[in-house]
Amino acid sequence: MASALLQWQDADLDEEKVQEGEAQEYTPEQEAEIKVFAQEFFGDVKSLARQYMEQFFKDKMLHCGGKIPRSFLFAERRISMVMNYDIIKGVERAYKSLEKTMPVDADQAKQSGEATDDIKLVNETLNLLARSGIPQQFAGGMMCLYLEFIEGVDIGTTP
Repeated sequence: MASALLQWQDADLDEEKVQEGEAQEYTPEQEAEIKVFAQEFFGDVKSLARQYMEQFFKDKMLHCGGKIPRSFLFAERRISMVMNYDIIKGVERAYKSLEKTMPVDADQAKQSGEATDDIKLVNETLNLLARSGIPQQFAGGMMCLYLEFIEGVDIGTTP
């Protein structure tokens, strides 16, 4: 397939159309190669996400006790979350979910100069993920799963 991609990359491109932002026409063979590449790439990313999920959560216990069932961990929506949530989206989801369970006393935080408990929890979780070698690309979704499984926060990943 690499040779096919190289051939595709060497194909004559109409530079004026590319610079003007017009769509490039592909031959049916080129379109087929692009689709195969995209499917293989998606499969590789999904496999990598599953590996990091398994590695990180293998020694963790549920907030209510017991090991995390593989059926919970590898549910499609959770894998999708790990693959698709960047840190910003994960942090936003975490804060929104934490509002329901963790009271925030912003006035007290301002007076004491301390961060609120929700901010501390999110920062500590992101630090744990970084120390555990979780790639930044997966950190947003992994943080949400950690909050759900380990801290007991209802993130909304259950159907």
